[in-house]
Amino acid sequence: MILPNRLLILSVFLCQSAVFFSSSLNAKEMPKESASSEAQSSVHAAVAYKQPNRVVVLNSKIVRAVYDNNLIQADKDPTTGSLYVVPLTKETTGMFVVTESGQTHSITLSPKERLTAQTVTLKESGTFSSFNAPVGSSDLSGLPYEERIQTALKLIPQLRDSEGEALGGTLAGVYLHAQPVRAWNVLGLRLERYRILNRTKHKQTVREPEFWRNGVLAVATETSDLAPGASADLWLVRSAR
Repeated sequence: MILPNRLLILSVFLCQSAVFFSSSLNAKEMPKESASSEAQSSVHAAVAYKQPNRVVVLNSKIVRAVYDNNLIQADKDPTTGSLYVVPLTKETTGMFVVTESGQTHSITLSPKERLTAQTVTLKESGTFSSFNAPVGSSDLSGLPYEERIQTALKLIPQLRDSEGEALGGTLAGVYLHAQPVRAWNVLGLRLERYRILNRTKHKQTVREPEFWRNGVLAVATETSDLAPGASADLWLVRSAR
């Protein structure tokens, strides 16, 4: 199975407001690194373009972020203290996050179009790692919904048809029709694969909201546009039955 080149992920968890965050209207207003007693870590991360990438600090919470809101959209998850960062352009840009301990972390983000959403993990010691846990890890089922969704979508290339179940019914959008393929239960979630087809004579934009149904937690598509007669994978994420 081919990993979708571009997953456009919509999640209900991004609706919470960023109460404690402030943004800079100009990147030049970002604080400069200084040799203060509170060591400032700096990381470089390749992140998905126009997708919600999660920034998390181990054993701490993010209380403030400074960034250029012309290049980045950022939303706070008040439950976990993490930050959701959506790059609005393909330009490499930087941002700063301040944790509960008062430490400042500098992050350089390099948006990539052909990349699934990433989780950028910071440590107060200044080290950096990316979330990439193996399939079947006993810890994954306990992760927050939003992280499980991202992880489950990354596991798509490892799904086997023989391990899935037949999927019935059809999904009809305004111009696109989705034929069911198979479904899998992964990390306490249900991944449903459909094949969408453009039956019109014109190029059509894949509008994810058209395929939202009751119980759908996220929608992911292989491409944003379909030429006449072209088809692509559509994935719906639900809670496991």
